[in-house]
Amino acid sequence: MDAWPECPFRLPKYQENDRQPAVMGHGAASNAPAWAVLAMNIVIDGSGLVLMWSEDAAPTPPSGGELVPLTAEQADQFRALPANGGITFDGKTFITLPVPPPPVPGEVTPLQIRRALRQIGVLDQANAYVATQGDDVQDAWQFAIAIPRNDPMVVAAAAALNIDADALFKLASTLP
Repeated sequence: MDAWPECPFRLPKYQENDRQPAVMGHGAASNAPAWAVLAMNIVIDGSGLVLMWSEDAAPTPPSGGELVPLTAEQADQFRALPANGGITFDGKTFITLPVPPPPVPGEVTPLQIRRALRQIGVLDQANAYVATQGDDVQDAWQFAIAIPRNDPMVVAAAAALNIDADALFKLASTLP
């Protein structure tokens, strides 16, 4: 294998009927079936965070990393973990770390921001606020092709309307 996956990662999804992975990759270079794994190895850092894993070779740990061969039972436990978020290992137990919240988008489209404002029930107040501002702000609200999160207009409007701009932009980024 040329590159080792780093956390967060996606584990192969095994099908119950034939134990063949739906996502191939590990073990595919050998003549043995992909599920016929002889050993699984993980590399952890000093805090126990799993940095990488392999089912077909023993990776060379990066500086500060420690190679940990897993027992068959530990390997099965590892495969059963959710594929998102980080994983720590204390030598006996795997612990899944919570998935970090998505980052606040740097910008959204005017349509997305208007839909988000409508969804939280303040679109009319936002339009009324913009109408009290100067021509530059009104033009930006009407003709912008993107609404940057850190634009002074956004910061001022969010403060005036008592809106959490980060939450608004996260919501807006999920809307078409």
